[in-house]
Amino acid sequence: MNDDLSSREAGTGSSEAAGAWCIRMAGAPLDPAEQADFDAWLAADAAHPPAFERALAVWGGLHAMEADAEVIAMRAEALEAMREANAKRWTRGAPRRGWRWAMVAAACLLLALTIAFFPGRGGPVEYATGLGERRTFVLSDGSRLSLDAETRVAVDLADDRRMLHLLAGRAKFDVEKDAARPFSVTAGGRTVVATGTAFSVELLGDKLHVILYEGSVAVVRGEPPSAPRLLALKRTPGKDAIALVPGRELVAPVKAPVAPTIVEADVARSLAWEGGQLSFVDEPLSAVAERLNRYSRAKVTIGDARAAAIEINGVFNAGDTDAFLDAAQMAYPLEVRREGGAVILASRPR
Repeated sequence: MNDDLSSREAGTGSSEAAGAWCIRMAGAPLDPAEQADFDAWLAADAAHPPAFERALAVWGGLHAMEADAEVIAMRAEALEAMREANAKRWTRGAPRRGWRWAMVAAACLLLALTIAFFPGRGGPVEYATGLGERRTFVLSDGSRLSLDAETRVAVDLADDRRMLHLLAGRAKFDVEKDAARPFSVTAGGRTVVATGTAFSVELLGDKLHVILYEGSVAVVRGEPPSAPRLLALKRTPGKDAIALVPGRELVAPVKAPVAPTIVEADVARSLAWEGGQLSFVDEPLSAVAERLNRYSRAKVTIGDARAAAIEINGVFNAGDTDAFLDAAQMAYPLEVRREGGAVILASRPR
């Protein structure tokens, strides 16, 4: 196990180690070696899982206050201290005890300032990513929440239900089983009900996309129903619900009262964004531009309806908008115009 995250060394306690793990997970998903270290740390002591859950609750609470400039500044300072301490691990001749304690101190600072500014606040907690940012969160119930760039999700974990709202962007949900607490995600006028399931939900233009990877979900119109109704939907979807099976995708208009369509999903392609790539197969340029813009300050706008309807194919690195524009001009009847800070992709004159 990594020395810096072991509560067995240098007298560090479960809470400090749990805080360090929270900070590590906030930066990026764990790689396989780190995941093995984390699993070993959880299993090493019965006190570690509850300590980690407490740290998650405190860390998660901070996201409800991300608009507070003072909290943002202190959070950034604590994270930077953690990164600097971690970097010193690899400095030749640096005392091992020093950097270990620096990391623990940074974790304690972050947890302490969070507690000071978040004294038991209730209600939904909002998790969000910025431009070009992808993040994975572990919720206090053990479920994992993976956010694409420029995504916002409100999370409300109650005693009898787990209610989430996708407010913008795209997110993948790996749901921890809990038969007594149904898990639902509401977006675009519909609610997805699941348990012990892996699925993604995306708001793209005027459409809602739901892809099921494992387990089963039921999709109903409107806001989340009552807890008993959610439990009933989980057992038997009923005629007013649409049941999905793994490998299928539901596409529904957000505003128009039109029945959704169910299509076969390209599972591997739909998850490419988690690895920093954007993969398109017969994707309208209008939708492609919206996904590109989650990763670039130079926003691409579509110049005309004919260009918007062109179907795009290809795999591109997220954030490399210039490479996409070059390829689009070569492969399709499109041209790029730059007007001030705007990038306009339009049909090439006939």
